[in-house]
Amino acid sequence: MGLRDLLSEDIISLSGKGESKDIGGKARNLTDLMADGFPVPEGIVIGTAAYERFLNANGLRSRIEEILRTLDHSDGLKVARCAESIRGWVLSTKMEKGLVDRLHLEMSTLGPEGLWAVRSSAIAEDLEQASFAGQQDTFLNVSLELVSDHIKKCWASYWNDRAISYRHDNGIGHLDSGMAVIVQRMVNADSSGIMFTSDPVSGEERIIIESSWGLGESIASGLVTPDRFVCDPRTGELRESVIGSKTKAIFLSPEGEKVVDVPVSEQKRASLSRANVERVAKLGRALQEHMGGPQDIEWAAEGDSIYLLQSRPITTIGGDHTLWTRAYGDEYWADVTSPLFFSVLGPWLTKYVNWEGSAIMGYYELTDKELLHIHKGHIYFNAEVLEGMLVYNPKFSRTKELLNYFPEKEQARIANAKTRTFRRLLAEVRIALLDRDGVILSTDKAYKKWAYGFLEWAETFDAMDLTEIPDEKLEDLVWEMERRIVKHYRLIRYGMVTHSIGTNMMVKRWLQDWLNDSSGALYSKVISGLKGNKTIETNIALNKLADVAREDPYVRGNVLDLSSREITAKMNDDPKMSGYREEFASFLKDYGHRSHTRELYFPRWGDDPR
Repeated sequence: MGLRDLLSEDIISLSGKGESKDIGGKARNLTDLMADGFPVPEGIVIGTAAYERFLNANGLRSRIEEILRTLDHSDGLKVARCAESIRGWVLSTKMEKGLVDRLHLEMSTLGPEGLWAVRSSAIAEDLEQASFAGQQDTFLNVSLELVSDHIKKCWASYWNDRAISYRHDNGIGHLDSGMAVIVQRMVNADSSGIMFTSDPVSGEERIIIESSWGLGESIASGLVTPDRFVCDPRTGELRESVIGSKTKAIFLSPEGEKVVDVPVSEQKRASLSRANVERVAKLGRALQEHMGGPQDIEWAAEGDSIYLLQSRPITTIGGDHTLWTRAYGDEYWADVTSPLFFSVLGPWLTKYVNWEGSAIMGYYELTDKELLHIHKGHIYFNAEVLEGMLVYNPKFSRTKELLNYFPEKEQARIANAKTRTFRRLLAEVRIALLDRDGVILSTDKAYKKWAYGFLEWAETFDAMDLTEIPDEKLEDLVWEMERRIVKHYRLIRYGMVTHSIGTNMMVKRWLQDWLNDSSGALYSKVISGLKGNKTIETNIALNKLADVAREDPYVRGNVLDLSSREITAKMNDDPKMSGYREEFASFLKDYGHRSHTRELYFPRWGDDPR
């Protein structure tokens, strides 16, 4: 077989019947769907044979086998460094010229002026027993000349640390299967989103559609609260709708994803008409029947056309029956959350607050429970963990606010559950022996000591020029920062989770029972008067800054009439604003590290005071 024949086997049109075994489940689904008349955007697949030949021809297979043979999979840092090395090898190796030329030829016949989506189709990606989606990368808005580079990025993403750990934990050979890559025309979507042909949590027969303006990435990233439509599973008729607040949208752009502000008039307008909602639902019904089971579908609307972008089986139905609740999340972690922030804060809360804290206190039944789950950009807490913590506290502390974390039918049972008094007292003894900083009379002092030391270290860190630090030293600095931050969570697991919440709820209950404080007004006055509440201190400082602006008519007029960007510039240039500028600078010095949210996606006030 000659090279020309090999190249022909490497590139497969999506319009062909998906009988090839080396294109992965995702690509095979798309070829089958297109062949059966479903509206799939045109494209091609680079089969796993090209990936395998790329590894073999450049000596990468033997290098990968060697580094994996000595890898300690229990050490997350070593796994991450191993993954980084393999990805570097893949990205720095050239793709054979013949394959690149053939690729450009095939794509030019589909539309040389368009933009492309390049996404993985790994052989191991769609196993029935687990949702492996998301372990490899997807690239959008790719120009023709950059497609070959992004194919290599997909191949490299097969070796990210999450994927390596997943394959190891599930007994999947790292080199037993390969990586195919789908290249499809980007749909210039007016609106797009996802659809479940059955409820992915309960399994209830109903079609759930989520939609937003532009590309569906705004939903997947948690950038917006999408519109939500529920349709009848038999007729496709719209039954329920909740219109989300879609303040941002992502649209096609040759420069990459373009995030734009949605006009106010469009933010609360449905991103799909009723007719198109029912067209999408009809597509979902037909697809479920075709695939023989409930589907998780990505779709897009362009002009008068509805396109099917991706479909895979819903793998969660009939599996984990954990009750995940937004109730506590609405208080502690209310904002829409990016995957980046969840990957940072989520593991700290789970590992150090729940698992390690429960082990120290002797609450062994909680040490293996997953604490958090992210779904559509929102954080959900495990109700079983919350209940487990609650029953260690006296019944009178189980206020209505806490009981509302749980379904109404469960509240009476939890409210009257026997208090585990002995184990709760034993927990305090264990804390005194195993983690003295957690003793109720010591935690506040320990936290203040930690905070002082951390802020002192942070000032040193802020003064560093990170561009002058070598990469290996920069990584050490990151781990040093994490080591220092983790102490915060090893203190709040007592100070906030055990001492503060318990004490607050008891005080609230006493005020209700003794002083008839049914509205909570007295409780609010009591807690707002406590020293050291940083949120209240920040609010007071903001009010004082506003008072400064009110007292000077010139400053007041400018603050009210100019945009945030304009007033920031004017403060720096206008001598009449000098007094207010000094007050503003003083506020940022004390509170510039804060923001309207903890979400890392948004800058702090000191970084962008607008």
